[in-house]
Amino acid sequence: MKTTMACLVSGLAAACALAETAAFWQFEDGQPGEAAKAVLPGGCAGAFEKGAPPAFDADVPCAALWDSAAAQPAVPSNRTSLRFRAPEEAKGGAPVGGEVTVSGKDAALKPAGFTLEAFVKVAKQQPRHALIASKRRKGGSGASWSLSLLPSGALGARFDTEQERDGAKAGAFNQCLSGARVPDDGAWHHVALSVDRETLKAALYVDYRACGGGTVAAPLAYDDSDFVIGRGLDGWLDEVRLTPEALHPEQFLRPLRFFSE
Repeated sequence: MKTTMACLVSGLAAACALAETAAFWQFEDGQPGEAAKAVLPGGCAGAFEKGAPPAFDADVPCAALWDSAAAQPAVPSNRTSLRFRAPEEAKGGAPVGGEVTVSGKDAALKPAGFTLEAFVKVAKQQPRHALIASKRRKGGSGASWSLSLLPSGALGARFDTEQERDGAKAGAFNQCLSGARVPDDGAWHHVALSVDRETLKAALYVDYRACGGGTVAAPLAYDDSDFVIGRGLDGWLDEVRLTPEALHPEQFLRPLRFFSE
């Protein structure tokens, strides 16, 4: 079996120095229509509380992808994505439905600064939050950070950085930022969240355009809680990539070889 779903880089320091990918979920290990429950190396797929596990699907954003950060092909042949489904009867604000979970213990999933990018296609806007990706915290009740679709359809980010050291408290719980709306127009869209490790400036992007952001209240705080992809989404995800530094939009994954003027 070709292991392309997750490529974790051991040794976060080395990854940062070389600007290498920390994790890259390409969703290429199954056949269209096949449930993605037991065929994903590096993680497992299922449903959180309600809904159905995600399934492989032949609908993809593009046939190949270019890695603008490394100036080389990233995905020479893109065959499948993952189709996520969320239950219509679910109420409340927290996301439920199909998801992919990966152990959050690896140091590569705990970068001080990062860029998380993905291609998403929305089938139906949900009245609940839908996680594109999130490094969970405190057993899953919180989030070191998350990138999600808000009930309004806008791209959103959340940071839980509250912590206490030597009797002094710092950070914030449930600090939220929002960006532009991700259209549910039957087309694929590129979305991204970046955080600069030095300035703690966070930026949101939809289709390679900056659309919102702010300053994170304190350095990112992590524990060993899971890394979660797709929970609450009714739609498709493909090419979810985590890079341990804040990339410029010109360095994002793109369908075509890209050079700036």
